[in-house]
Amino acid sequence: MNAVEEHAIVILAAGASSRMGQPKQLLEIKGKTLLRHVAEEAISASIGPVIVVVGAFSELVEKAIKDISVKKVVNLDWKQGMGTSIQKGILEVQNQYPHCQGAILMLSDQPYVDATLLNKLLQAHLDSKKPIVASSYQNTLGVPVYFHASYFPHLCQLEGFVGARKLIRQHKEKVERVDFPSGKFDIDTPEDYQKIKKKME
Repeated sequence: MNAVEEHAIVILAAGASSRMGQPKQLLEIKGKTLLRHVAEEAISASIGPVIVVVGAFSELVEKAIKDISVKKVVNLDWKQGMGTSIQKGILEVQNQYPHCQGAILMLSDQPYVDATLLNKLLQAHLDSKKPIVASSYQNTLGVPVYFHASYFPHLCQLEGFVGARKLIRQHKEKVERVDFPSGKFDIDTPEDYQKIKKKME
């Protein structure tokens, strides 16, 4: 495995989708569930192992990606917030893939994320040497976001509903950005879903 490939992708898909009223990981756009779409894009990026952290609806969610080559990890503490899923995913990277030099964190509800963007995040790290590379949209920096392995201990200390943006803000001088205007489109409500589905189809 060469240096470019030694980076993991962690997909956070453990939430209960309370505002949606059903598992948004399993909503379909263009004949695929959202989770399957982002998982296939992560695999297509060809930068290293892909880990999917599941929690709520774990059996249904796992079933949707049972035939693709991702490592599935169950977060039993998903009710305590996204921080627990980040911990679970990063610990899995450290334990199972100790060669990985970093990891990209991504969600299952950003339908415009693709392999090209994921490769841009990694390339921006390799070019800038900065340990964090965040997606830039709507005057904010967020996910998908790349973290060098030196930040794994920080990620494993996140708790409750605190996500990666806390570290992006705290270490802004060490953050490179990649423009991703479509990052503003995510799916939290039935209205979001219908609007984006219509736009994409």
